Amino acid sequence: MDKGAMGEPHRHWGFWLLLGLGVYFTLHVIVRATGSAVLALDEAEQVIVTQWWLAGYSGQPPLYAWLQAVAFRVLGMDLWALSLVKNTLLFLTWLFVFLSARRLLGDVRLAVLATLSLFLIPQMAWESQRDLTHSVMVTTVAAASFYAMLRWLDRPHVGHYLLIGLLFGLGVLSKYNFLVFAAAAGLALLSCARGRSLLLHPRILWSALVALLVILPHALWVWHSRDLGTQSLDKLDFGGGFWPWSGLGSLVLAVLGFLALLLLVMGAVFRRDFFHALFKRRGGPAAFPIHRYFWILLGLLVLMALLGVSHFKDRWMLPLLLVFPLFVFAMMGTAALTRARVRAYLSVCLLVPVLVLVVMALRVQTWPVLSPSIGMSTPLTSG
Repeated sequence: MDKGAMGEPHRHWGFWLLLGLGVYFTLHVIVRATGSAVLALDEAEQVIVTQWWLAGYSGQPPLYAWLQAVAFRVLGMDLWALSLVKNTLLFLTWLFVFLSARRLLGDVRLAVLATLSLFLIPQMAWESQRDLTHSVMVTTVAAASFYAMLRWLDRPHVGHYLLIGLLFGLGVLSKYNFLVFAAAAGLALLSCARGRSLLLHPRILWSALVALLVILPHALWVWHSRDLGTQSLDKLDFGGGFWPWSGLGSLVLAVLGFLALLLLVMGAVFRRDFFHALFKRRGGPAAFPIHRYFWILLGLLVLMALLGVSHFKDRWMLPLLLVFPLFVFAMMGTAALTRARVRAYLSVCLLVPVLVLVVMALRVQTWPVLSPSIGMSTPLTSG
């Protein structure tokens, strides 16, 4: 690493990152809430289903609808409530990724770069703003779960066992693909001595009990409404296409669609260090075997394809590949952070949210920005 980067003050990078993210997502709230009252598909669904308190509504779990229903009852059924819920969840996702990166990587520069890397994932930077709800919810819970897991590994007291159980339950109530994330993380923990000692400790029964209590009402609803509750399984297209190549091909396209821009920028900026990091088998953080997590995750996804899943979507990768930038920066380490590289990477990462904000404003706004017919009190109806 060059000496200029070593001497560069970076103690306050975390503060400026979180302040910038707060301003960024606040601007998104304002842009959407003062914009067109024409609702996207997922937004319209929330307006309809949140009129009732139920243990389940459709083929998706109910947690996002419950949260949105609370916001509607407090703020009124308008665009402000819709945009505030989504952007609060997105801010929390970036926050938990930063906290995890800082704990896992041990260097604030690596943590900031890893967190800003989320802007190079189109499903995070754009699709989550455009029209996603349940995927946004599960990504936030997965980010919180990853951070809680790191704290649990460091200090495994009863409170952390209870928190792990709560987050597992909330993850299942967010979107069912959280189970794949939990399985990969659990198997990665089982592959190391520290993880095995925690997962096989009798206290894990407290985690299981809390998770069961959280999931049980929805599980009973799914059992009694099986036709409606299992609709999401149809999206997997079991047995469709030419087995197993349809599933494997769809999986490759989904993963590449999710990571392509990030890989391209990382490769262009960090070059040889990046490619060496991708294929390292040793090194990285001692707290959690993150490289094993990704190998195990890949194995689980391939197994799903071999079992007959023939359709994967790139947005389903959100909770699964969210921490991929942490893996890359963990494997590269601070030696890759020359001044020129850091500046180039920051420039690209900071350009993307500006473009997203501008395009979102052009998409939902009727210029001038604050039109007399669209304002803070624009009501929403399900009709």
